[in-house]
Amino acid sequence: MNIKHYFGHILGGIGGLITTISKSVYGKDMAKWFNDEGDKNLRINYNLDKHSIVFDLGGYEGSWTSDIYSKFCCKVYVFEPVKQFANKIKDRFGQNKDIFVFDFGLSDKSKSENIYLDNDRSSIYKPGKNIQTIRLVDVEEFLKMNSIDKIDLMKVNVEGGEYDLLEKMILNGLTSQVKYFQIQFHDYFSGARDRRRKIINDLSKTHELMWNYEFVWESWQLKENLN
Repeated sequence: MNIKHYFGHILGGIGGLITTISKSVYGKDMAKWFNDEGDKNLRINYNLDKHSIVFDLGGYEGSWTSDIYSKFCCKVYVFEPVKQFANKIKDRFGQNKDIFVFDFGLSDKSKSENIYLDNDRSSIYKPGKNIQTIRLVDVEEFLKMNSIDKIDLMKVNVEGGEYDLLEKMILNGLTSQVKYFQIQFHDYFSGARDRRRKIINDLSKTHELMWNYEFVWESWQLKENLN
């Protein structure tokens, strides 16, 4: 999700920025994110190099992939299950042999789902008029099939699908294969906040929190003794 787009969506039709922020569940952390210029100062600020492997889950238009590649010239695996978005990313990076684009998402199991299209907020958990069937692939199966046992940075912005994905990775011990996580959690359904608390509690056993803007973006680093 594009944070500026989302913040504008929250504010749309509501008078008074201060009043809105005080009432919004996300307002305080989101306002702090903008004040800290998180998109500029945090989202591509990692200890990576040209040998790093980066996963971009929820590629949308490929902007974050472009930024991370411009800085590190690393290998980037981009996952975008919405066909038209994936095709645009393929066109954008078609001549770049370091960027691999997949027209499916990663999840706890391989399956098909209906997604409701809403640009960068497209989600299987939000109702809408435009529906497309997408493909999701078991994250563990993908890693095995592609002989990937180490990921330097995994960006997760999958509009509610992060819970199934991360719970599977924690259960099967896959999180220790990821040096850095950059996650955007979404509060799209009942129980989301409890599931997030459980995930971050489990994730804290293998990773240390780098920074956190609740339900905006947060980042975790693998503990040194597990590297």
